[in-house]
Amino acid sequence: MAGVDQVTFGNVSATSIPVLSASAIRVVVPSGAATGKIAVAADQVGNAQSVANFLVTPRIVTIPAAALPGAGVTITGTSLGTAAAVRFGGVPALAFNVDGPTQITATVPDGALSGKVTVTTSTGTATSATNLTVIRRPTVTSFTPAAGPVGTLVTLTGANLETVTAVSFGNVSATAPITVLSATVIQVAVPAGAVTGRIVVTNPADSAPSSTNFTLVPHITGFSAPSGTDDTVVSILGTSFTGATAVKFGTVSANFTVLSDSEIRATVPAAAATGRVSVTTPGGIAVSPTDFVVSAF
Repeated sequence: MAGVDQVTFGNVSATSIPVLSASAIRVVVPSGAATGKIAVAADQVGNAQSVANFLVTPRIVTIPAAALPGAGVTITGTSLGTAAAVRFGGVPALAFNVDGPTQITATVPDGALSGKVTVTTSTGTATSATNLTVIRRPTVTSFTPAAGPVGTLVTLTGANLETVTAVSFGNVSATAPITVLSATVIQVAVPAGAVTGRIVVTNPADSAPSSTNFTLVPHITGFSAPSGTDDTVVSILGTSFTGATAVKFGTVSANFTVLSDSEIRATVPAAAATGRVSVTTPGGIAVSPTDFVVSAF
């Protein structure tokens, strides 16, 4: 087929015409092509036309990654001009507009399901390569563990969790990344400063709290000094000290002041001996990882 210098699909010309042999050429269906005869033209030979029509089927190029029910979304592609139906996860869109052969604007139906988007035209049905996630109000049905110190990795189970953008523990937002394991399971670490309370998850649709509290357990990381005598003032360092009700050096209670969620200032009591230090809060009892050494004068 040497000498062919033009190929058209329904009056739309192909932009490149590689000649494979005297009897074959290969062309890419051009943008905007319509169903119809394929015509070839050669200056020295003349024109020819296919007997049958070439069917230009629709193709979806892009869709949004996620959307709320009732939201308007844009679907781009090719050969979309005769669209007769748009479906979200198999659920028909009740309203859509064909903006042109390369774009459709559709309203996500209330009953839409997360999954592929399809567009049906007079020449076939196109299916998106990726899924569209339908964003619905999240719920938390359970979490584990039920208690722990700052840094504990908590697994939350519920519904519509794949679109969660924020998690808070007692109104303190988690700063670590939220790991999405599935639409029903996510994991997140307890943030510094968190207090005992509900776990609240938030996505673009709404926020929802857990039905029970997550209990923040105190944790001691160390002291400002490893040793001291009676009446020495020492800072106890750690997490979740808010609401502390008791501090003990061994078994002897000490006077103390909670300076912050991460620091308590205590006075080493008379009769205290070398041993562990403990802090009691509504969330539990924390014990120091090492002894505080009580030295003689």
